[in-house]
Amino acid sequence: MTSSDEGVDALFAAHRANLLRYLKMRLGNAEDAEEVLQEVFIRFLKARETTEIDNDYALLVRICSNQAIDRIRHNASRKNREKSWSDQYYRVHSDDDALGSVYASQERQVSAREEIKRVMEILDGLSESVRTAFVLHRFEGLSLKEVAARMDLAQSTVEKHIMKVSRLLLQRLRRT
Repeated sequence: MTSSDEGVDALFAAHRANLLRYLKMRLGNAEDAEEVLQEVFIRFLKARETTEIDNDYALLVRICSNQAIDRIRHNASRKNREKSWSDQYYRVHSDDDALGSVYASQERQVSAREEIKRVMEILDGLSESVRTAFVLHRFEGLSLKEVAARMDLAQSTVEKHIMKVSRLLLQRLRRT
């Protein structure tokens, strides 16, 4: 290990706890904070390869702040996408009184069964990984992170799978 590498290791060791505390405060989530901190260190190392740095600590703090902002935006965007899909889906599929109400008419019950059948037919036409991601998230209630871990996929891939199915369901169910 070179003296430069030792200096970077010492810098990380000296400031890791403070940066992690800052990220936990900004992100409100220890897991996200750990992930972002790893990304901070990776970006710092890449920056050192291409740029002459006058103040290592200042750059580390700047990267940390920028990465926290990016994660906050990413999380907000993901939540907005999920809320938008839910709002659209339930607006399209809800009536004045709840569909699952004990007092729902037989006609409405038959209609609901037919709609479920159409949804299942649409899902059957999808690839197994797309269908599995959607079912685990929407029917079994797993978080996107849990689905990603169970399927050994990136969370962004799971998000894309679910958005693909959501758009497809909205398009096809609106037609009928």
